[in-house]
Amino acid sequence: AEEGAAILLITSDLPEMVDVADRVLVMDGYRIRGEVENNRNYEHVSTAVMGLIHGHKTA
Repeated sequence: AEEGAAILLITSDLPEMVDVADRVLVMDGYRIRGEVENNRNYEHVSTAVMGLIHGHKTA
């Protein structure tokens, strides 16, 4: 992203996502449901992602 480049990774593999993604956007029905800060903490990120998937507010 420093040089203006981006890679779009579509995955349901949460450990992989936490390892490689700088930004995590959760999509459903072609719409972005929300964004999760990836602090590299699997428990935090997975809880936040699941909350967005199931329509709960996240911290």
